[in-house]
Amino acid sequence: GLGSEGTRLETALALRDFVHRRVPLQLAPPGFQFTPLFPAFRASVLDPGVGHICGGLALTYTVALEAFGIPARYVGLHAAAHTTADNHASVEFHDGKRWIASDPTFNVSFRRAGHRLGWEAVRQTLLDGGSIEVRSDGYEVAPSRRLNRYYVPLKRLVAHMVAYADGDGDGALAADERLTWPRSWDGSLARA
Repeated sequence: GLGSEGTRLETALALRDFVHRRVPLQLAPPGFQFTPLFPAFRASVLDPGVGHICGGLALTYTVALEAFGIPARYVGLHAAAHTTADNHASVEFHDGKRWIASDPTFNVSFRRAGHRLGWEAVRQTLLDGGSIEVRSDGYEVAPSRRLNRYYVPLKRLVAHMVAYADGDGDGALAADERLTWPRSWDGSLARA
């Protein structure tokens, strides 16, 4: 089963690769509905005419993780507060001990000194001037979907973050689980 940390990690990484390979990086078709979630997931991975940009890929990956009993949460990354420009959507999953950042758009996770990182640790390391390892975990990355080619550098992209679900199925975050930086930012976004 998925009780062991290793099995949960291996499953989460394989699901990330599956979403990365199966869902084209393109805008969703006009009128595409993400709810109910499971029909949207099926359409996303089975219909070659359905593609998504980062937010849809993150939702598709989150649904896959939770279907396999792996707690997951959608994470919004924003270079600046109060704008929808210069942002990205990603995912964290819980391996039984900690939250791990795992990005289906770029098919990567992050490490420092050999340890897997969650988005908060990625952010803090980069803002402190440290370095992180970006890993594909043995999976291929589509040439057009490389993180180092994204139009916003990762260090800028992690300036503000919001986690939108806690993965236990109730859709709510305890106050101490909310990933919003800086603490003075209320998490609201406004279009430029």
